[in-house]
Amino acid sequence: MRWAARIVMIVACLAVLFPMLWVLRTALKTNEGFINDPSGLGGTFTLDNFQAAWAAADLGSAIRDSLSITLPGAALATALGVLAGYAFAKLSVPGRRLLIALAVGGLTIPIAALVIPQFDQALQIRDILGVSYLDSAWGLAIVYGAFFASWSSLY
Repeated sequence: MRWAARIVMIVACLAVLFPMLWVLRTALKTNEGFINDPSGLGGTFTLDNFQAAWAAADLGSAIRDSLSITLPGAALATALGVLAGYAFAKLSVPGRRLLIALAVGGLTIPIAALVIPQFDQALQIRDILGVSYLDSAWGLAIVYGAFFASWSSLY
């Protein structure tokens, strides 16, 4: 029984890794090598394609922008999740079962379904308080941290 499970896992890993390795091999080919033999494994290797893609898409600034949003968002989600998880596990919280059910229910709502209500709420906050988190990296980090806090509080 154990060998059958290992064979299934090996086949599953190959099913995932083979296309990824194929794409990597294709990306490492020179233009001439790809035109002459697109499905071949031989030929010369080059990193020029990666350098050209990096420069054309300005990936350096894209990675910097992503990190400036995701790192604070992940830190906020982790901090909120740790506090909520500790409260759920160790403290006698009134309505504990309801709060856990709401957190689990929040996991079932697609984030795309919350975009318009979140935007509407942001406009209301801007009108009432005069502070806007729209069109800013810190605002997006706070939204991400709030959205994903329930994931870290339950696991």
